Amino acid sequence: MPNIINRISKSKTWGSPQKDQLIVKISIVTFCPPAEVFNQVLFHLERSVLYLLEQSSKWVVYLDIIDNSPNDDFFNIVQERLKLLSESGCRYIRLIKTKNNIGFGRAHNISLLEDPCEYNLVLNPDVYLEKDTLHKCTQCMSQHPHVGLLSPQVTGLDGERHYLVKQNPTFLILFLRSFAPHFLKKKLKPLIDRFEMREKDYDQPIWDAPYLTGCFMFFRNTVIRQINGFDEKYFLYLEDADITRETLEVSRTLYHPDVRIIHLWERGAHKKIKLALINLWSYVIYSNKWTFR
Repeated sequence: MPNIINRISKSKTWGSPQKDQLIVKISIVTFCPPAEVFNQVLFHLERSVLYLLEQSSKWVVYLDIIDNSPNDDFFNIVQERLKLLSESGCRYIRLIKTKNNIGFGRAHNISLLEDPCEYNLVLNPDVYLEKDTLHKCTQCMSQHPHVGLLSPQVTGLDGERHYLVKQNPTFLILFLRSFAPHFLKKKLKPLIDRFEMREKDYDQPIWDAPYLTGCFMFFRNTVIRQINGFDEKYFLYLEDADITRETLEVSRTLYHPDVRIIHLWERGAHKKIKLALINLWSYVIYSNKWTFR
């Protein structure tokens, strides 16, 4: 994709794994992330990678960071941090600078649709992994070969659970969550609760949910390649709803509470009118696609 990539910086140890090694490939798309937050993301990622490698020498971890920021500031700053990371667990690292902001799904596809691997992790730049997150992901996917997409239990820094196993989105739900005043949200809370599937026991596995969170999506690579990655018509928002449905057409999905992450979750679409409008436009794309498919 030379027309959308501006620069690529590779770790010095970039290369091909040995024949008997299995690959987990992680992609993170960034847009001007706070440096202190992203450093913590990398710290938790490094710890989880090292734990995975301690459990089995068969794994190799690739890391792609695709930067959609409008200038080179973040690209230049993070290069030094990645040199240290490449000396520990993530031996194969690329920092990719796009020519402009090409959107969430299109940027991830640079990594997802490249060379085959065993698993792909789509990871947000505001997510902290637990030490055993990656290890439990590989274990769970090995135990359930019919699962194409694994989703974790998500909490905030305060330990509060995020209800991110959802029904298919509707215009009413998006309007309520993005634009409705507090009194109306409170009055229609049962409707929002049904959307977030709160009747389910989030402490137990949930199979084949229609809509799983995009902040952490652990894919089987054969499945992600079968569905051709993210639909690039979406710039931001609802690409996770769309790809969950695409995945369910060829395999199963699984929310597993034993896999845990912490999500800082700024809820930008709920705070900024521009992002809320982008969210609604994504719903137009989503609705047209799945109504007339």
